Amino acid sequence: MKLGVKVHCRREKRLIGIDNHKRRGLHVSKAGLIVVLFNQDQFDRGEQARGCLEEYGAFVVVKDKAECVKVVNELAPEHLHVQTRDPEAFAEKVDNAGAIFLGPFTPVALGDYAAGPSHVLPTGGTARFASGLSVNDFRRRTSIMNFTRAGLREIADDVISMATKEGLTGHAASVSARVADKPLQLRPSKKAAAAAAKMKK
Repeated sequence: MKLGVKVHCRREKRLIGIDNHKRRGLHVSKAGLIVVLFNQDQFDRGEQARGCLEEYGAFVVVKDKAECVKVVNELAPEHLHVQTRDPEAFAEKVDNAGAIFLGPFTPVALGDYAAGPSHVLPTGGTARFASGLSVNDFRRRTSIMNFTRAGLREIADDVISMATKEGLTGHAASVSARVADKPLQLRPSKKAAAAAAKMKK
């Protein structure tokens, strides 16, 4: 997808992130520097943070909010911090993000330690198809289906068609046999039941 945005970076050729942007069709600008606006001496890991920003950080410059939303959904970030005049409206348009932090008083650290959402979030753009870890990932789910003969007849043609296209003629036959003019016998005959009872003895 060609989004026509510019990604400004300091060491373009060494940026893994920029390579990812290129693969996703983003226009990468050769101009520009990353400006780190903090004193790295303030933090225990300040030097590592600055090195990480210089090696992997980037600015994506867009023409408007619509293009910004498009870029966000394409990149599918693990954490998305929205600081706009109306962050709620922006967030409603975002489909792909691990966790979204709205406004100037919602730092990412809240999501990690206090706000409630999972700290284990989809990385590497996998928020396009995955969600943060939750209790549901440790629960088993079972689907239960119970059709009547009339209900089966309503969707039988569709099921038979799809099964046939997949080459699963047995699946198709299992439906057609149950909706045939001479319907499938749902209970065993007395003779078959007697034979089964005799075998159990």
